[in-house]
Amino acid sequence: MTSFLPAPRAHLLPPARRSGRLTRRLRTLFGPVAVIDGYGMTETFTAGGQVCSAGHPHFHPAHALVEVHNRETGAPARPGEIGTLVVTPLPPFCETTPLLGLR
Repeated sequence: MTSFLPAPRAHLLPPARRSGRLTRRLRTLFGPVAVIDGYGMTETFTAGGQVCSAGHPHFHPAHALVEVHNRETGAPARPGEIGTLVVTPLPPFCETTPLLGLR
């Protein structure tokens, strides 16, 4: 099979999907590629983040404003508090992702 696309250099996977077996399979298919834990949703593709070694997602600040709000008050959540993730795409991504703030 001929491909017109370059071979991938890395694969971004959600941590829940990543396993040693899947990592080995990707490297068998694509060679010595990096397999990176990531976080994202289809609706907020531009705000996809990477997971650090401590298991926390980090988002690129130029792509979207990512906030955690208190579920009851809607105010910003305190550190460590469980809340609702609110994602607002920033330019130029907001032109292709018409969201003001996805909860």
